[in-house]
Amino acid sequence: MDHLRNHGVTDLEMDTAGVATRDRTGSLIDRFRDRAVFPIEHNGEILGFVGRRHPDATEDDRKGPKYLNTPDTPLFHKGDC
Repeated sequence: MDHLRNHGVTDLEMDTAGVATRDRTGSLIDRFRDRAVFPIEHNGEILGFVGRRHPDATEDDRKGPKYLNTPDTPLFHKGDC
C-alpha cells in the first residue's frame, strides 16, 4: 500500500479497485498481503487480481483461501470473465 501511495494512488482508489480492504477497526489493509499476485486481464486491460498464498501455508495457518480474487468492483465482476 505504501508503494501505491508513493505513486499517487489514494486510499479510496485502492479500496474501490479491490486491492485493499478494511479491518475490524476500519483501517485500510492490503487485501493480497503475503501472496503472489497476478493480474486478471480482458482484451489487454487489467480488471482485477488473483493472489496465491504461499504453497507451504496450510488451512491451519489461518492464511485464508488458497486463491483470493479481487472482490466485485466497478471494473471486475468475477462471473463476467
